[in-house]
Amino acid sequence: MRETDLFQALRPWLMAATGIEVIEAHPSAPRPEGEYVEVNLIEAVKLAHAVTYLYEEDDTPESDGIKDLYQVPVIPFEWLYSINVYASDPVDKARQVVTWASCDAGAFHLHPLIAQPIERIRRLPVLIDGKWEGRAQFELAIRGYVKRGVITDGAGNEIQIGRVPIDEVLEGTITLGPTDRPGLVSGDYQKPEGD
Repeated sequence: MRETDLFQALRPWLMAATGIEVIEAHPSAPRPEGEYVEVNLIEAVKLAHAVTYLYEEDDTPESDGIKDLYQVPVIPFEWLYSINVYASDPVDKARQVVTWASCDAGAFHLHPLIAQPIERIRRLPVLIDGKWEGRAQFELAIRGYVKRGVITDGAGNEIQIGRVPIDEVLEGTITLGPTDRPGLVSGDYQKPEGD
C-alpha cells in the first residue's frame, strides 16, 4: 500500500465522518473555500516482522521458458497522520472522527485498514489572511499490511522491493541457489505428492 492509496482510502472515510471537504497537506492547489479537514502523513512504522510470506510467479518467462518464483513478505504497518480540522466548530468535528472510528459502520467503510484515533484533541485557532479561524488538531493512527513496495524509476518501469528470487522451479522441485550467508545452505526442496 502506497501513500496515495492510503489517502484515497482515508479521504472518503473522513468526509463521511465530518461532512466537509478533505485535502492532503502541502498540496499544490489553493485552500478550499469554507470548512475542511487537512491530512498530513507524519510517520510510517513497521510494527513487526512479516506475519506470513506469499509466493508468486513472475509473469514473464526467462529465455529458457522457466518462470522465476518470488517470496513476498506481508508486514504489519502503522501510519500516523496529523489531522487538522478548519471549521467554526472544529473540536466537535474532530470528535465525530473519533466516534466514527469507534463504530462498526466506520470500521466497515475503512476495511481492510483499521483506524485508531489518539483521542487527545487540541483546539488551536490560527490566523489566516488576517482573520482568526477555528482549528482543532489530533493524531489518527491507521494500521494495515504491506504486501510489497513498488518504486517507479520515472520511465514507468516498476522495481519490486521485498522480493527474493529463487533460481528455478522444475516439476515440483525448487532448487535454491548458493548462499554466502552463515547458517544458510543451498539445497533442494521436494514438493510433497498430491500438492
